[in-house]
Amino acid sequence: MEFEAVKREVLALPVVKKNVPLAPGSTPSASGPPAAPSGNLIAYQGTSYTLNYPDNWKKYGDGKDVSFAPDRGIVQANTTQGALAYGMEISVTSYQGDANAADALETATQQFITGLQKTNPNLRVTRESQRVHLNGQPGLSTYLSNDSPVGGQETDWIITVLRPEGLLSFVCVSPQKDFSNYEKTYSKILDSVRFAQ
Repeated sequence: MEFEAVKREVLALPVVKKNVPLAPGSTPSASGPPAAPSGNLIAYQGTSYTLNYPDNWKKYGDGKDVSFAPDRGIVQANTTQGALAYGMEISVTSYQGDANAADALETATQQFITGLQKTNPNLRVTRESQRVHLNGQPGLSTYLSNDSPVGGQETDWIITVLRPEGLLSFVCVSPQKDFSNYEKTYSKILDSVRFAQ
């Protein structure tokens, strides 16, 4: 697998700390960590990609911004928003540069991370971007750390791919102490990604 080498290099990453819209009738995290991710995966069809995620996780949002999290994986941020503590957030951001330039992916990824740092002042890169492939597409893998909404530090593993619709980012999030328990699940989700032609 193309991710095997990168998977072993777990360091630290931040959440795309946009707050996650709470589904009607859902309640964000009570105290205590979530249940372990299920080994059974179910399919999600996005606008330009498909992937599989654990069947004991829920989907939040749709369209360009979607998150997947277990019960107790989202903690209360305000009355209508939650902050992702465990799970994956996927977003598409527009890229204002030349998408055909040799360094377009690096430039778009840096713009994305800089945007995250504006709203997350403690977000820092802990491992510089490394080239990977996601379903045959060139991508970058970057690790960051940030303050976790459940306390302590959080590891965020970001995979970015430049697509016709913009920069597609997959942000895998969990507290640092739990990241090794979630890494295999994140890798399975990423390995299942298929892009629309």
